[in-house]
Amino acid sequence: MRYVDEAALVTDQQMVEAMHWLWTECNQLVEPAGAAVIAALQGNAIDIARYTAPVAVICGGNADAACVFEKYGVRNAPLDK
Repeated sequence: MRYVDEAALVTDQQMVEAMHWLWTECNQLVEPAGAAVIAALQGNAIDIARYTAPVAVICGGNADAACVFEKYGVRNAPLDK
């Protein structure tokens, strides 16, 4: 891996929780896969302390957040009607 130092696995539930966190705390609506890096950081799957200048790429706005939050049982979803 030329440009990647580390990879981590996260669950669907962790991605949805990270997606919800990004929405409620950062006002950023991303799809679950776009929130995977945040899920990895929140779950301590990656130790960023060992890196001088870590970069986390968050992407993907192709999401029906209300549907995703409902499917995974995220409480207090801001998009609930």
